[in-house]
Amino acid sequence: MRHTHELAALTALALTIPLASCAQGDIVVESGAQSGAQSGAQSGAPNLDADRVDSLLDDISSTIAAGDAEKDVDLLRPRVTDPALRMRKAQYALSEADGSEVPALDFTAQSLTVTNASSWPRAVVDVSEAGDGGLPYVFLIAQEGARDPYKLQSWVRLLGGTSITTLSIDQGAPYLGADATGFTMSPEDAVSGYVDMLNAGDAGNDSFTSDEFASVYLDDVKSLNDSVRAAGNVKAEAETGDFPVSGVVLADGSALVSGAFTYSHVYDRTVARSTMKLGGRAAALNQGDDSVIGTLTVEYLVTALFRIPAEGTQGKASLVGVERAIESTSRDDSAKPEGE
Repeated sequence: MRHTHELAALTALALTIPLASCAQGDIVVESGAQSGAQSGAQSGAPNLDADRVDSLLDDISSTIAAGDAEKDVDLLRPRVTDPALRMRKAQYALSEADGSEVPALDFTAQSLTVTNASSWPRAVVDVSEAGDGGLPYVFLIAQEGARDPYKLQSWVRLLGGTSITTLSIDQGAPYLGADATGFTMSPEDAVSGYVDMLNAGDAGNDSFTSDEFASVYLDDVKSLNDSVRAAGNVKAEAETGDFPVSGVVLADGSALVSGAFTYSHVYDRTVARSTMKLGGRAAALNQGDDSVIGTLTVEYLVTALFRIPAEGTQGKASLVGVERAIESTSRDDSAKPEGE
């Protein structure tokens, strides 16, 4: 028998990755002059002025407030799209499951960047004041076509030690799609390469700097397997999925790119008459049932923000922001060990 439950989310690595451990080092976000940018960084007039950006941020904030009040993801659709929509849906489910507050999203900006594209998509990047966890949010807001509204596409919290200089709202910045060139790798290759790195069991490699999320992700897998060794094992696998990849050029010519991926923890009880238990929030979210009879899969959604160096420069790509949620669990009791 197979049971599937749409469950819940916990943002900002608070499930098993302590956010405070990601906050080491200062976070510096500045709005810089164009002199440090690539030639062509100002390909046209900014797509929005400050007043229009303020207006759309108010609209998005009001839409999210209405959805939060009812915990109704359908109320978000006019101004929120995937993966942000999926992230908020998961947070609503957690709130319904355990009575916790839905995490507040504060769009008050300390830094704003708008694209200066002559075509679509277009985007706004809002780096907010520090959130309730002490780390700033970065919101990526995209407009897919001329007749479409700007919608919140993703958000992350910046990791400690991040230092970026954005192009000011008065200058505008080029929009970067999934296949953008001029960098050490394309934006879509950054997402897939990072997923490959996790699946290889590395927290850094020749293409990516080491980061706190990757380190704790791998430590989690080891800790889980240590805890269930007498009964079976836990396998982790990350996948890219079908998510939008969007970004802008920074003042130094590097790319600031938003993407998303998923990963799963598959608990597999392989020893007959053994006992395997889920731990932490995964157990609480599995309708309060912490028992693993056969296999049990916990699915996670991750939104990620990467910095990719300009082509011909030194340095590696790096993860500079992340947000995570449990989206669902599914169990297959028929996969119990032979002999039972």
